[in-house]
Amino acid sequence: MKIEKYILCKLDQVYAVSPIQINSKEYFLAATENAGPCFLFHPPDWKKSIVWDGPGGTMNIVPLNNQKKIFLAIQKFFPIFQSEKAGIVLAKARENLYKNWEVTRVLDLPFVHRIIIVYIQNIPFLIASTLCGGKNYQDDWSKPGAVYVGTISNNLKRKWNIQAILNGISKNHAMYLTIIDEQQAILVGGHQGLFKIIVPNKSDSVWKYEYLINHEISDVCASDLDNDGRKEIITIEPFHGDKMVIYKEISGKWKTVYEMDINLGHVLWSGKIFGDTCILLGNRGKEKSLNLLVLDDKEDIKMRSIEIDINIGPTQISVIHKKDHVLVLSANHAAGEVVVYKLSR
Repeated sequence: MKIEKYILCKLDQVYAVSPIQINSKEYFLAATENAGPCFLFHPPDWKKSIVWDGPGGTMNIVPLNNQKKIFLAIQKFFPIFQSEKAGIVLAKARENLYKNWEVTRVLDLPFVHRIIIVYIQNIPFLIASTLCGGKNYQDDWSKPGAVYVGTISNNLKRKWNIQAILNGISKNHAMYLTIIDEQQAILVGGHQGLFKIIVPNKSDSVWKYEYLINHEISDVCASDLDNDGRKEIITIEPFHGDKMVIYKEISGKWKTVYEMDINLGHVLWSGKIFGDTCILLGNRGKEKSLNLLVLDDKEDIKMRSIEIDINIGPTQISVIHKKDHVLVLSANHAAGEVVVYKLSR
């Protein structure tokens, strides 16, 4: 496999990245968790423009699929856990993409750490989770957070309304939208374990959840690794943890089928790359690497590791499949760089 590295820009403590479709073209977004900017990178030469100059503290960037020039983002979640004033903003592009976007704060939500968007009957819903309910000092986890849901409103003149659908979860670092048993589901992980929030089929239905794993989970994704038609669950654990674990549902229980030592794991993705079943794994400790794990033996789970980069400490990635290559957009936090890796045969 050929790996090419393109540094789009230097950005101190870059944390969040995301692709966004504008006028049928692929653009990239990147923002810092520190006080600072969010950038938009324009194809084909990836020249950057400023979405906002500040305040920063951005943990997530999530575009709205049905409105091509709009995205939601977290702001004011500053390191380390200085996040009492955190909230969610809606950013809307101006006609001239090289000018600062219109940014409106739509929700005050202290310690909001992860957001995603789900669609029910074509209505977009915001799912937001808080890392905790408050802190008296850095390692205070006595006040648990929650997961909230609310409709995404077109009314930007007043704050949006949300309601809690899962209470009593702290260190909530994992949130992943997937399909399980032909039903949209959100996997949520924290100190209390791993939960599956079932997305209802109707916009006015009750949200329900199930408890899957009863120990601390930091990050999560789901993928059919062995091609049996059922997704396995892949985790990093515990919080900012030292192992990657693969779980398979056996007789109604999620059981460990593989473990791997890692170093402050923070990036986790799984899917097909050039027809191979793969996992992308990023570490923020020791070698601070990003590795591609290729599953060579699906029954005994034997993986071949391909080093993509080291000394970068990635916090988030996005994988974009093209006709003859794959792009990996990466927030290389430790290196202070926004990077695209081009993978090709």
